[in-house]
Amino acid sequence: MVVDFRVVKRANRDLEDAVALARKAVEYIAGSKPANPGRAIYLAQLGAASRDVWEYQNLKTEALRRAIQSYLQAAEIVTPTNPDYYEYRFLAANAQAHLAPIAQPGHDELPELQRSTINMLEEAFSSELAAAQVRIRAGRSLARLISKDDLAKASETLRSCVTILADLAPAQLEMADRQFVLADLGMLVSEAATTMAIAGL
Repeated sequence: MVVDFRVVKRANRDLEDAVALARKAVEYIAGSKPANPGRAIYLAQLGAASRDVWEYQNLKTEALRRAIQSYLQAAEIVTPTNPDYYEYRFLAANAQAHLAPIAQPGHDELPELQRSTINMLEEAFSSELAAAQVRIRAGRSLARLISKDDLAKASETLRSCVTILADLAPAQLEMADRQFVLADLGMLVSEAATTMAIAGL
């Protein structure tokens, strides 16, 4: 496979431009109304752009840290009664999970970073205010992170994800959401069944 480095450079410039534009939007709104919900949206976009930079530019840790910070700042602007709060916290946790590997079995004390990641995922997964898709994604991420230390809990978490997904009423969902349910249900059931079998449940 031949790599066109001109395309790579252009893609990197596009990413950097996206980060710069999102940062300008955040700074502009912060100058007038720091708690404006619109600022949370731009912060989330800044987080997504920063994570893209992390993924496509040699996994630069500082870009990932910027993404986490942006998501957490977005969550601080909205209240816990807002479903977006849990989505922003989930996105922060998902990014944060890449900063440090999860402890091996037998570790009584999880490092603070890992503990924080798991707490945020549990928060998003267990909240009935969070969107169903966010709860399912948070549950799957949580199950993967805790499976080495608590396989039974990971299995139960995945079983709950299947229940949440199955309880969604397809007739009441828009086309994109129905496609999400149909595409994800099979994989989620398989993942839950495999984990439960390994756990002996």
